[in-house]
Amino acid sequence: MVNCWLPMPEKMPKSLIMSLLASLSAASIVNIGDKPMLPIAGRICAIADMDKDGNTDLLIQQNNMLLIYLQPNDGSDFRKSAQVLTLPTGVGKVSCAVGDFNGDTCPDLLVVQTFQADLNIIDKVKALFSAAETQYAAVLYLNDGNNTFTEHQICDENGLEGTASPGPSPPTPLNCPIKFVDHPTLVDINGDGITDLLGFALRKAGDGKEVTELFCLQGVRHQSPPGESVEFRRCEHLFPPAPVGGVFPGFTPIFADLNSDLSAEFVFLEADKRKMVVWSQSSAGPGAASEWKVNETLSVQLPALGEGEALASPLVSDVDSDGQLDILVPVCASAKCNSVVRLWCYSRLTVRVVQIDLRVWLSEERKGTEQVTLEPEIDGQTIVPFRIGDFSLNGYPDLIATVTLPGGSSRTPMIFENAPDDGGYQRKFELTRKPQRILPPLNDKLSGLVMSAFFDLKEDGNLDMMVEYADEATGSSVNFIRTQCIGCCKPQQSENANGVRQIKIGSGIVWHGACVSIQMTDFADQSADGLRRIELCQLPQSAHRLLHNPFVLFGLSRTPNFVDEVEFGGPRLIIEGRFQRDLIRQVVPNSRVVVIPPDSETGHWTSRLFVTPSQLIFLSLLVMATCCGLLLLMITFLHFRERQQDKKERQAQTHRFHFDAM
Repeated sequence: MVNCWLPMPEKMPKSLIMSLLASLSAASIVNIGDKPMLPIAGRICAIADMDKDGNTDLLIQQNNMLLIYLQPNDGSDFRKSAQVLTLPTGVGKVSCAVGDFNGDTCPDLLVVQTFQADLNIIDKVKALFSAAETQYAAVLYLNDGNNTFTEHQICDENGLEGTASPGPSPPTPLNCPIKFVDHPTLVDINGDGITDLLGFALRKAGDGKEVTELFCLQGVRHQSPPGESVEFRRCEHLFPPAPVGGVFPGFTPIFADLNSDLSAEFVFLEADKRKMVVWSQSSAGPGAASEWKVNETLSVQLPALGEGEALASPLVSDVDSDGQLDILVPVCASAKCNSVVRLWCYSRLTVRVVQIDLRVWLSEERKGTEQVTLEPEIDGQTIVPFRIGDFSLNGYPDLIATVTLPGGSSRTPMIFENAPDDGGYQRKFELTRKPQRILPPLNDKLSGLVMSAFFDLKEDGNLDMMVEYADEATGSSVNFIRTQCIGCCKPQQSENANGVRQIKIGSGIVWHGACVSIQMTDFADQSADGLRRIELCQLPQSAHRLLHNPFVLFGLSRTPNFVDEVEFGGPRLIIEGRFQRDLIRQVVPNSRVVVIPPDSETGHWTSRLFVTPSQLIFLSLLVMATCCGLLLLMITFLHFRERQQDKKERQAQTHRFHFDAM
């Protein structure tokens, strides 16, 4: 397994950190021996490293408060942080995204909530007969580094209200005048390491009708004088205009690499034509400013939907492990999406069909004759039935979903494994073809399970399961189901005097749009040259609680080979060469590599390698020591028997009667 984690480092906002973990592991199992974790009251809002210790932490919403729960080094119960963010009174469910919007290497927050509009009488009457499309409002909360967040309203008139001066700001309504069609996406449009905001907003035209327009916000932090306010600039002029027909709100925008140049593209779905539009970064030449243009080569028309079918939120990963990112688009049988009939897979400029099998093997008597019922999370027009991650650690990403079993009423998380297929695409997703081991309920309220996702406890590169369930008495709660794999490793990091693990370099904040590809020898792979190539991007989506882990995980399965090449790049122009991408060679298994890119074109990439032995090595040494001990005992026993036999023979010689002497 190779685990790549790309935050921005301390004092270098243009930098990249990567950690790579490799282990010889085939599968993950439920870890029965670990102590169960205590549930955390509240609703999960986001996951990120909030205290720069290299561990993934939780942002939990409890009513109108956002609380931070920090993960300890041993992956035990989370501890509550002193940082508390108070939202306006009466706020509903919110979604969060973490980035560095002003380049101070402190984690800032983007909070998104359903837009609460003041409807007139005519609009209220219309709402009774037709379901209006959901709009969203967004607010930035900048972290001053002293457990205090400053609120900044995103407004149409001034771009952004507020400054980065220390201290709390007066509460303001969350429903800012900007109405977003969908959640804004966190991107980095120029590769400077500062998080930018890109989305589609509604604006009233001269005839009173609402039209869709692009909204882009770019943050710039002044280096001097100290304490100067943050400048946020509008950047729509760097992009093409929004489509005339609008954008499809159920397609969560993507910021990832689609043409294997390790520089991210921006992807969204056009509403009226159902065309997947791709914007790529380009430049007129060396030294010229970069801008984004429509990439007609990468853009593609999606197939037509059947009667009653609906599109769910897409997923991004290297599904077939061919070294190029794919986009999976689930096609639901109905608007409720309790069943997915197929998966459209955008791969190498074409759209193919990937099969998904919902049949479950509950027992030998019921061998795959019944199907599970999907229980997706629905946010406005966005349907989220699956979340993605390499749970089996074999290099092929799996899906996790919340399902209801046949004949049952309680919900449970289940894994759809990425398995070989004899069809045209060679991969499919299915529930394992053996009697399912249903996870025991965490408590009697598990029937209210509303969300399942992957999470990495202990930061060992082995994905666990995070579940969120709700009940009328206590509200939402978050809990974890531990998993364990033979051969997983734990990153080697330093500890300070207080016993808190700190990464030696880096801020822990994710660099959006950074991508990594690996290449290694694998004769079991189906490629003609015997090389296995995998590419993944970090946080390709940041909306609708898709909860991508803040690192990139490559599963290597059971292979003793080194990783021949690890190539990494950021969202910069590819003509910039070494300033945009670099590579390292011969990465040993179970190692963590921290990589810092240059902050100028004359700089150099810097890397740090931390090697952590696999648990298999310790198990092998234990077996070898046991065998040597047994051999030593056998030799000692045989030597003792031989000495006893020699002693008896000598005694027999001394008592022998000699007739010749008489």
